[in-house]
Amino acid sequence: MILEGIAIGALFAMVATTLIGVLDRFVLGIGLPWPEELARFLLIWTSLLSAAVAAKHRSHFGLTMISDRLGPRWQDVIDALCFAALLVVAWEGFRLARFFHMQISPALNLPMSYVYAAVPISSLLIAYYIARNAVQRWRPGTGSGR
Repeated sequence: MILEGIAIGALFAMVATTLIGVLDRFVLGIGLPWPEELARFLLIWTSLLSAAVAAKHRSHFGLTMISDRLGPRWQDVIDALCFAALLVVAWEGFRLARFFHMQISPALNLPMSYVYAAVPISSLLIAYYIARNAVQRWRPGTGSGR
């Protein structure tokens, strides 16, 4: 429930920030620089955390579509491939976040590594949920009956 709460909070903050930006620009005519940038950063975090929430609940569209077509016997192969790919994405995302740590966002003056950190964090969360779901599937009485 914590991950879902964080994703919902980020979505709410993104909508509120976008509304502030629209009202600021078109009603007040001030043109603050930070709402657009913050909304963009929150969109990235919300999207990637929502993918982790979907993986947690076994409702990630791409994963379920493939496993439904190939059948339950291939689920372990799909999970292993996804897990390995996610570890590579997490590693490269971590390297990218470290690389861009010295770059500062123009409006918020935040290190860009805060934005890029969404990639390794969400990748590791999704990998964790894939592994957890696979272990649950293999437990007697909870899985596919193997």
